[in-house]
Amino acid sequence: MIKFKRQDKVFRPGILCMVPAIVIGSMLLISYFFFLSSFAMAAEAVGKFKHVEGKVDILREGAFPAITVKAQDQVYPRDIIRTKSASKAEIIFKDNTVLQIAQRSRIDISEYYTGDTGKSVIKLSRGQVKAVVDKNVTKRISLAPDANRFEIHTPNAVAGVRGTEFHVAYDRNVTTVLLKEGNVCVFNLKALENVVCMPPNYIVTVTGVMIPQQPRKATDTEIKIFEKETAPNVPVSKTFPETATELLVADREIVPDDGIKPDRQIVRPEIIYPIPVMIPITEVYPVVLEPPSPEPEKFISNFGVSIWSRYPEVTDGTLNAVMEGKSTLWTATKEAQAAARIDGTYSANSSLPHIWFENNIYSFNSADFTNTTSDGGAYRGFIGGREINSASNAMFTGLYIDPFGHIGFLKGNFTGTISGSALSMNGSLYPIQMGTDTISPEDFYNSIITGSFDVSGAGSATASGTFNSMNITGHSDWGISQMTLGGTYGDSMTNAWALSLSGSYGAGYVLDADLTGSLWSSGRVDATAAGYWADARTSAPATGIYIGETTGTFNPLDHTWQAVTSGFWLETNGFLQMAGDSDGRSKLQQMNIPAFEVGRTNLSGSLIAGSETSLDYVSVIMNNVAFFAPSTGEKPGIWATNNVTGQYDFSHGFLSSGTITNTANVIAISNGDGISADFQFTQWNTSTHAWMAAIQNGTGTLSGGSYNGPVNFRGAGAGTLTGTNSGSLSGTAAGIVK
Repeated sequence: MIKFKRQDKVFRPGILCMVPAIVIGSMLLISYFFFLSSFAMAAEAVGKFKHVEGKVDILREGAFPAITVKAQDQVYPRDIIRTKSASKAEIIFKDNTVLQIAQRSRIDISEYYTGDTGKSVIKLSRGQVKAVVDKNVTKRISLAPDANRFEIHTPNAVAGVRGTEFHVAYDRNVTTVLLKEGNVCVFNLKALENVVCMPPNYIVTVTGVMIPQQPRKATDTEIKIFEKETAPNVPVSKTFPETATELLVADREIVPDDGIKPDRQIVRPEIIYPIPVMIPITEVYPVVLEPPSPEPEKFISNFGVSIWSRYPEVTDGTLNAVMEGKSTLWTATKEAQAAARIDGTYSANSSLPHIWFENNIYSFNSADFTNTTSDGGAYRGFIGGREINSASNAMFTGLYIDPFGHIGFLKGNFTGTISGSALSMNGSLYPIQMGTDTISPEDFYNSIITGSFDVSGAGSATASGTFNSMNITGHSDWGISQMTLGGTYGDSMTNAWALSLSGSYGAGYVLDADLTGSLWSSGRVDATAAGYWADARTSAPATGIYIGETTGTFNPLDHTWQAVTSGFWLETNGFLQMAGDSDGRSKLQQMNIPAFEVGRTNLSGSLIAGSETSLDYVSVIMNNVAFFAPSTGEKPGIWATNNVTGQYDFSHGFLSSGTITNTANVIAISNGDGISADFQFTQWNTSTHAWMAAIQNGTGTLSGGSYNGPVNFRGAGAGTLTGTNSGSLSGTAAGIVK
């Protein structure tokens, strides 16, 4: 029985008035419900429930009474659908768009048009939904975006679809949008001009009346959680507690959802008025903005990554963090670096040692939604680190352009701790200028060339992983890299561990590197990386050197290890030019690249095939082979030359472009004074006029410079050819020394 009481109230036109008479009030209330039911039956259904689990109800036209939902029930415009704890629903609309609704959610089918044109709006006042928009709908939107729209509204944000599959969640004035496929654009209702559009597998949040935060790549764990919450017949991750937005607002006289916990004290109104149910949360709980920081960040980057306990097989949690600093990067030096911090939420599933890494971290400016710093520069790069017993360290390696057009490397290190789930690290960054460019900072992100290939190797341990690379468009002679590795090890590891790695983009390219360990203790792994590369895939073959730093962990329980290596690579000519003057050597030292020449030699040799009267041959001369160490007098770590020449004649058929690369056709080269090596052509391409060679088994005693002692070296060469059956060759070569 419904009880009524007299109230002095001013009613707006269109709102049914209740008079103080039981009979009349009851008749009017029954008439009103009959009117709503008749309207719903007369309106055209826009979809139906495909799947229902748990307790789900619907308010036709947004008015009571609530009707329990079952599969195949129709859905009409202006219906409000509510799911209770541990309950879900799935709706399929007539245009084949699917909407999955998570537990503890309330949605309003505000507008839905299934014709050739129209606007469809789903209002989410709490909870979470997943929309899988039919491709025909998205096609109509892309062809005529003004006439066709599909949007999900929350009390503080709008997600407008340009793609096919995305999630939207709303809770306590925070909207989260995760895009799985296609494209989606998000904006705050209080800042319509600030629109953020995302690529697939990215996530963005909108808090209160603030503009959307910087989109970031969603972690695998986040994607799985979103999918689990909405997918039919999949148990939910948890039962969310009721929040203030789910309770009665007495002065609005809105009836709450059923199923409130019995120990909750709820004030229920005695009279039900048929007024709109959905209230923007900001009307009931106004957002109080905190005052702006007196010292805003000069640079900021958000990232979210998985943490690994055994790379690449086992992830063990997530890290969501921000790297930021209040000092400008562009006037910093190695001696006076720009202070920076990394703060975030570190959620590990175990106490095992972990590594983490991000292969695409970049500057973001929330003032204009560009990938820049607030003082007019931009950067993009790699970051990676490790965590053992709540102690953490990280390395950042990036490329940059400053407000004045200077370009180069950006380098930094961080150390800190984890308390509970809060990660906090302090560190610093500084630039290393390599040149200039006219790229605008706003376009810098899209001016970065990326590459990736697999690497593997063995030594004191086994290893496999991925080598990622970045360089600026138009500057293929220098760049940065991040190598992620994992493998197994034996029982006899020491701090002086070592292994060799190799990998390739494919035919015509090679990378070889050695990791030289300095620590293998207490779960921690440290090493330096030194390597070389050769690229003969184009008509401008090149060689170069590679230097990096390795940080990682090992697990004695299963004898696995994992690590991240951050590094720099330079083309041979550029490296030799930098090593030739004090300013260049200073920059090389900042990158931990051996910069001081400690010895030099010339190597030559030839291969001859045939008879005395009919000979084929190829000769090779490597002049000015320079050896470099971290300081004068030390043992060298790398070598390089930009003066490789030679002659060849294959006109008699004993040698040819097809047989010169046979492993039997090794050219012994030496300096005639005890230093020798094997020179083996690995590519001889008369179409592109390019050659590439492996230089192996180098050995001897270096003398005549500041270092006099034994050297063992290897490397690679590459260059050009002038003819088909006969001609000359020239090029460069570089490598490492043990």
